[in-house]
Amino acid sequence: MSNLYLEEQLNILVAGRCAEKILFDTASSGAVDDLQRATKLAKKMIAQWGMSDVLGPVGFEAGDEHPFLGKELAMPRDFSESTAQLIDQQVFELVKKAEKAATVLLQRQIDGLKALQQALLDKETIDHTEIASILALHPDGGVPLVADHP
Repeated sequence: MSNLYLEEQLNILVAGRCAEKILFDTASSGAVDDLQRATKLAKKMIAQWGMSDVLGPVGFEAGDEHPFLGKELAMPRDFSESTAQLIDQQVFELVKKAEKAATVLLQRQIDGLKALQQALLDKETIDHTEIASILALHPDGGVPLVADHP
């Protein structure tokens, strides 16, 4: 997976929370799973896949995830505390960058976002076809919600 593709996945993961902040001027606990997944993905990008200009093309291992508990097991890490702090900072910056990108895109698509909000209030559940139909009626800014990638 390319860096661009993964960054777009981060944008998608944080977009729900961004939409809440735009529409309701607050965030809720509803996006907790998305935030955890975004943070985990960003950490892999930075620490394991060498996708940080600051840390460079180096892979760091910090522990194994237990298949049943879903938590990292305590295990000695192969890097210093200062490197751990740098990894944490880079992860934070990557997720914040995704939040900013998603917010900008959603603000450019505000009419479509509000139309989706109303459809969800009216019907509670909408499928892909309905989403595409609603967004086709509101082509704010002429930009796609997500770039097309193979």
